[in-house]
Amino acid sequence: MIMNDKLTQEQSNILNILLRHPGLYAGDLGFKKLKPFHNDWIVLDVCRITHGIPFTRHAHRGSFKTTCLMIAVAIVMITHPHLTIGLFRKTDKLIKKFTKGLRAILVHKQTQYYVQKLWGVTLRLTVDNYAEIDTNISQTVGGDPQFEAAGIKGSVTGAHKDYYITDDIVAREDRRQQVEREKTIDFFKELVNLANPVAGQDEPPIGNTGTIWHKDDLFGISSTMTAKPDKIVTVKESGIFSDDQLAKIREKIGSTLYALNYEMTLASDENKRWTDPRILTAAQSKDEMLYNGIGHIDARYSGVHYTAFTILKVNKEVQRIYAFGVTYYRHVDDCMEDIKELVTRFKCGTVWCERNSDKGYLTKELKSKGIRAKDYHEDMNKNVKIEFFLQKYWKRIYFLQATKEWEDKLDEEADRNATKYSSYLDQVTDYEESMEPNDAPDSLVSCLRYYGNRPMRASEVMSDQQLKIT
Repeated sequence: MIMNDKLTQEQSNILNILLRHPGLYAGDLGFKKLKPFHNDWIVLDVCRITHGIPFTRHAHRGSFKTTCLMIAVAIVMITHPHLTIGLFRKTDKLIKKFTKGLRAILVHKQTQYYVQKLWGVTLRLTVDNYAEIDTNISQTVGGDPQFEAAGIKGSVTGAHKDYYITDDIVAREDRRQQVEREKTIDFFKELVNLANPVAGQDEPPIGNTGTIWHKDDLFGISSTMTAKPDKIVTVKESGIFSDDQLAKIREKIGSTLYALNYEMTLASDENKRWTDPRILTAAQSKDEMLYNGIGHIDARYSGVHYTAFTILKVNKEVQRIYAFGVTYYRHVDDCMEDIKELVTRFKCGTVWCERNSDKGYLTKELKSKGIRAKDYHEDMNKNVKIEFFLQKYWKRIYFLQATKEWEDKLDEEADRNATKYSSYLDQVTDYEESMEPNDAPDSLVSCLRYYGNRPMRASEVMSDQQLKIT
């Protein structure tokens, strides 16, 4: 099956829309928030994919760069069905999200109309799962699917495609952990070795989109990239968010993440002391590591603060402090069901709460739900407390994988609700004196203070023996 060599006027008009004015197509698909520069992105993406030209695009979070990629891939699939595309994202879960969006575009009535006019058939998905999509107009060599996707955790060996795309494979984990940065860079080097440049190109056919998270990550080390980045698009330049919206985003996620994700500037790590957190893998993490530990809630009642919940348990035998933490941009009352679920799951003992502002309200609420709770009056300066306890115990703290799982869960919830979220680990690793939000590090060190199941005065210095580590 081939498209007629002599195109009808209608076919020419359709190709003109898809290849030169895809913003019109995007509008018909229901993407109403795209700007004129998004049309240019899609045009460039289609051209680069079909001609094997590498590229790198850096743009702020919420810039619709992944949406534009989905539309571009769909256009390539229906206008150049002989090409194969391989897409890589950070995790399999994110792959499923991309594939779901691509599927929705392909089955849309507007796409169906265009295919009918261009190819004379009704478009059908002959392969349709979270990792592969193929259609009945496919003309690929050897019958390979037109589109395949995978997370970057596995090997790319054997995944030969006409074009490769990496979409947001640099993420917050790369900012926090050196080992994660190294894994991402190693993956990309393996991909470069696999991809062969097309005729007329010096570099392999790989397109990259994403955000720089750290000066030493894949995007930060320019020598690892195969294509000079396009002009970086900051949030001010895109015009997607109003000033009021940006102010609220900055309040919710803090200035460090805002600078990275929206202003596209690398914030200095000079004053960051609690970096490279130790996060156990899913295989290493066991719920029983926290059994009979204690909890702490730093409650939000108003303002731009978060409710932070920590569970902590010391293992004297291995000299480790195991921890779980989660943050919610909600009033503490709206977190109660989750807190009860987590207390039950991890068989948490006493949950400590500060009574300075609520006069014991939260303690009573917890007890009414069957949760053991005690309160205390906080008389220690927050910044002094955080600095002292993290300086003393940071290298012994190991976060269970559940911390990361809940971070991902609440991050996805924020995306669905078109809001932003500052996670527990973000707040801890980005902590600087007088910088907010800082509810997570406050909860973490308060939990450390009260691990001995007794209140401590601010003047007391907790020894390793008191913490029951040695």
